[in-house]
Amino acid sequence: MTERPDPPVPSGSMLVSGTVQGRIPLPKYEPKPDPESLDVWGFPDSGFEVTDKGVVKARGHRYEISGSELPDLLPWMRGVIEVDLDAFDVHESQYPGVIPAPVVNDGFRHAIADFLDSDQIDDDDQERLRRGHGHTQEEMYAIKYGALPRIPDLIVFPGDDLEIAKLVQAAIDNDVVLVPYGGGTNVTEALRCDPDETRMIVAVDMLRMDQVLWIDPTNLEAGIQAGAVGRHLTDRLAEFGFTMGHEPDSLEFSTLGGWIATHASGMKKNRYGNIEDLITDVTVVTRDGVISRNNVGPRESIGADPRRFILGSEGNLGIITQATVKIFPLPEVQKYQAILFPTFADGVAFMYDLTRSGNWPASARLVDNLQFQLSQTLKAKSSGLSRIKSHVEKLFVTRFSRDSRSIRWSPVPSFLKAAKNRSPPKKQRSNV
Repeated sequence: MTERPDPPVPSGSMLVSGTVQGRIPLPKYEPKPDPESLDVWGFPDSGFEVTDKGVVKARGHRYEISGSELPDLLPWMRGVIEVDLDAFDVHESQYPGVIPAPVVNDGFRHAIADFLDSDQIDDDDQERLRRGHGHTQEEMYAIKYGALPRIPDLIVFPGDDLEIAKLVQAAIDNDVVLVPYGGGTNVTEALRCDPDETRMIVAVDMLRMDQVLWIDPTNLEAGIQAGAVGRHLTDRLAEFGFTMGHEPDSLEFSTLGGWIATHASGMKKNRYGNIEDLITDVTVVTRDGVISRNNVGPRESIGADPRRFILGSEGNLGIITQATVKIFPLPEVQKYQAILFPTFADGVAFMYDLTRSGNWPASARLVDNLQFQLSQTLKAKSSGLSRIKSHVEKLFVTRFSRDSRSIRWSPVPSFLKAAKNRSPPKKQRSNV
């Protein structure tokens, strides 16, 4: 269990005595430079490779499996898809391929030079390509083995709300398209550019607007800029004993602004809610002005709420610059458990009953046998006592637990045997 700092949450007596603090401004935070890969998900120093022995190995040092061999992964894949995969028959990436030439708008370039420094403007081809796609399978295949017909022509890195307002005005004056860019992790093709667009397209990268501006331990709120990346935002709030609790699968690389713009959900929504439940205010620069407020009440009944228009807008209505979000004291304990069900239907029944119990865990996920098997192949090769323990666990699950015939979690030789004589089992087990 990781030791947590005590959050400065006031008591009721402190509140009524007037001795509590309101918003506490935070000093500027400088995240450690950590470049991300341009052509694949993640960091350049992490990934998977095949050793000379034909075994998959996890590169890098960041994660628990980094540096470990995964001897069951390729055999399992061969068994599941019934194809004799040759680990050394590689379709080499052609990244970056042919990159479209940029459309140049001299009027816009001249206008932004008045308020942006030279290091806030970038027209590098590979950087432009990266801002022109998310992480759908189709997009990732296109940048490696095909091409994207249209990508942003220029990248700008604004540093504050005023610079964004000036960017919007310069775009209006010069008939330029602006596309907000956060972490580039979306899987909705929100960053794909219209191939028929003839105007200059400018990616507005929010990288430099990445600060937790203030925390309010009394009202349990924080003001955070839209470019704050999930891993940095989480670490920064944890320094003061708080969490936002929003953990999408893309947490390491996605941004607060992206969560709002894509109407995101997180793995711990049972406890903390989805993004729409966590946002109490948002600042947005639109072509017609700025949506912003100085103070936020707990509840307002004054008609339409412009914040709701922004959720899921994917940058079409304006550029999100910052938001006020709910925060929570860090949990005292984090525990993780797994349950094995006789059948998938039993797992569904359990999940349904759990929703009606009123006692949700922060996260509960039901997976089928195939997902469960994959998770086992991603475990590092064990040795010594760990290897013995692993074999005992598998023996218990596959031989001695109730209705063990439905389990298809086996050592490698059985994977291959099952692939040749595969018939759907009458029952399947799942874990949650």
